[in-house]
Amino acid sequence: MKTIMVEQGFEIKAVRVEMKDGTYEVRCALYYKGEKLGIMQTPMSKLDKNIYKLRNFRDTVSYPMLSNVLAEIEDKYNELDIIHQVNGVGWQYNKDGALVGFAGAKYLDCNGLVVEREPIDLPLKAEGMRFDTVKKINDYSAGNIKRQVLLAVGLSAPICGLLNENLVTALVGKTSIGKTISENLFKSLYAHVSNRTEFDFDDTENYITQSLIGNKGVFVAIDDTSLADKKDFDAFVYRLANGTERGRMRRDSQLSDRGSWATSIMVSAEKSILFDGKPALQGKFRRMIELDVYQGDLFDSAEQAEMIKELSQDNNGEIAYDFVSYILRNRLVSSLKELLKSEVQSIRAVANSEDALLNALCYKIGIITLTAKWANESIGFAFDVEGIRDCLLNICEENVRLAREITNDTAVFKKVYGEFYSDISKGSDESKVTVDAETFKETSKKYYSILKVTKDKDWKHLLVEHGCFVGVPGERVGGVRCYTLKRLEDENNA
Repeated sequence: MKTIMVEQGFEIKAVRVEMKDGTYEVRCALYYKGEKLGIMQTPMSKLDKNIYKLRNFRDTVSYPMLSNVLAEIEDKYNELDIIHQVNGVGWQYNKDGALVGFAGAKYLDCNGLVVEREPIDLPLKAEGMRFDTVKKINDYSAGNIKRQVLLAVGLSAPICGLLNENLVTALVGKTSIGKTISENLFKSLYAHVSNRTEFDFDDTENYITQSLIGNKGVFVAIDDTSLADKKDFDAFVYRLANGTERGRMRRDSQLSDRGSWATSIMVSAEKSILFDGKPALQGKFRRMIELDVYQGDLFDSAEQAEMIKELSQDNNGEIAYDFVSYILRNRLVSSLKELLKSEVQSIRAVANSEDALLNALCYKIGIITLTAKWANESIGFAFDVEGIRDCLLNICEENVRLAREITNDTAVFKKVYGEFYSDISKGSDESKVTVDAETFKETSKKYYSILKVTKDKDWKHLLVEHGCFVGVPGERVGGVRCYTLKRLEDENNA
């Protein structure tokens, strides 16, 4: 900022701020004996009135001094330094779409250098230091590929922002195994965990998407999806991955501009999101990678979980900016797409599959493995990149295989249904059997997990789809709700 005037211990500095729409405002800062008292920002057209608001910070600032400051700024307006207004978190662009920096708990310029900015310019806060953070994270993740995968996912947000892509991952496991502590570790790479970059379904969907708008490269966690309605949540996953809010109608009957985001988003749940209901191969499967975690996957002990919790609280807001600085210093922004293309091609070569869905998921895997490579080079992490690649390929291959078996009329369903029919008919040789609703429900529960469906209505939907019922499912017989089922090989007996 340029010093405009010094008088009686007061100093006033000013700078021009380029707004997102290409217009400029003037920012004035008031100091007294070296201590900053406050900041005022205003359009130049209103400076003659708003300059006097600096008295709100110290009423002993004289009116004549402020009048002289106004005249000085008007006279030397074109000589003032120019900074860009911060818009959202992550990558920053000017009105022409040119990259001008990265903003979070720090502000980095296009050369990867930290630029001192006013607190109002920093959308996130950091309170910690970097002291031995890298060593502790390397010790924590050593020999555990799943932890390395999740750390790379958390750190991939800046790459997603540059690509204008959203990497949506689901972390699925029982409560109390450390999912929230892990997510806080990933958040702490960017800022103190108290910053609101984590949501749950106590928050409304609209609040979450509104909070995501403008995020171009800072990790986000969405916790406790058990609170979400399944049907609505499926649609919400699509919006998360597509990176746009719902369209809204303005008063003039025109559709308003939709806010957007591009980052790494992790949702946690106690049960499968991909397999909750009939899998949609062109829907959730193409948009999300799901990782199951079990006891011991995230933490070896309660003591280790507590160590990571303390690390997230105390040593935060440093690591991600080293990663971003590396990208900028090495001029990787312009070559990112080509480097990612090469990465994806190598992953597809390892997968050696003609499955279109798996090949599409290789693109998301490529984002994660490229992140891991650059994290090793820029931060000093010790990621096993090939191990991360193989782990993710195995997970995606298995999920795609299961999904295709479930969604198609395959021998797998018929085999499972054969076991179910034998169970519910108690081994009867009859071609059809009628049971009451309670027996049907209790017997069905044994087969939900086999076909990766978790709700009674989804199970019934599969049975209807495969023609397993005789008559109307659930119709009352003598006042009792009943289900009549048949052997699939005896369809002509219906």
